[in-house]
Amino acid sequence: EPTPDIVERTWATLADGTPLVTGLKKDKGTLVLFHVTPEATWSNLPISGSFVEMLRRIVQLSRNQGAAVANAEAAAASLAPYR
Repeated sequence: EPTPDIVERTWATLADGTPLVTGLKKDKGTLVLFHVTPEATWSNLPISGSFVEMLRRIVQLSRNQGAAVANAEAAAASLAPYR
């Protein structure tokens, strides 16, 4: 069930205001939820290029927790997610 603070946790919405992606900082990490089905019956986000880009940005946040990478050599050794 949605809570009153859903607006503050919403990262992306549909045109009608329905939350599509929500996030919450928890302890030392961030919990990110995509509110879609794995197939395209309700939303085509899981099969779109936007979904892949969203996942890449979340992985980037998890690597450096949103901070700039201090060691550029270490960043060059990182690979994009395979799956």
